[in-house]
Amino acid sequence: MKKAVVFLFIFIIITLNVFSQDYDEKEKKEKTVSILFNPLLFFSDVLVSDYDVESSSLFMFDLDTHIRLSKYTNLSFSIAFLFGEYNYSRYDSYYNNYYFKDSIFQVCFKPMFIHRPFGTGIKGFYLGIYPSFSYTYVTAFDSSVSYYFDIGAGVGLGYKWTFRSGLTLQTGFGIGKTFPLNGKRYSDLQMYADGRIRFETTDIQLLEFKVGYSF
Repeated sequence: MKKAVVFLFIFIIITLNVFSQDYDEKEKKEKTVSILFNPLLFFSDVLVSDYDVESSSLFMFDLDTHIRLSKYTNLSFSIAFLFGEYNYSRYDSYYNNYYFKDSIFQVCFKPMFIHRPFGTGIKGFYLGIYPSFSYTYVTAFDSSVSYYFDIGAGVGLGYKWTFRSGLTLQTGFGIGKTFPLNGKRYSDLQMYADGRIRFETTDIQLLEFKVGYSF
């Protein structure tokens, strides 16, 4: 139900605004601030669940603010949250399969310096560089508690559309790397709250589609 509501919201917004209004190229007053969120994060619990266990009950959302400093430069401040129950299974050395359920809370903060090479202000093509910081608090299936701090850096690129109504759409892609500050990391969950997917050597930002408002 949650996913259906989000999909309907996106469909209505795009239908009523994108196809009924001209692109905001000729607007006299340049927009200077954007506030965005990523609706695809609502679907991410499907991606992180093991195929042979009950779906995890994870809720993820973010809020991203872009500020125009000049026609070539923006600053972005993004904060994302993840919380809920994560279900997974593991095999022992005798190939016995065991099922586990952890309670997780995670917060990620990611400021980004954004360069607009074509001087398009707060819209258009962008290149960005960012540090990332995350904190994860886990109550495991056996009631033990642990916490994890990660720090990282990466680069991103993408494109943003703004419309006369203020409606804003952005798509993008990113790649980076994170490192555990306290010598350990929560290895069972391979996704961060902001949608970055963690691999052995890199982090990939795949779920980068944002909707919001510019003014």
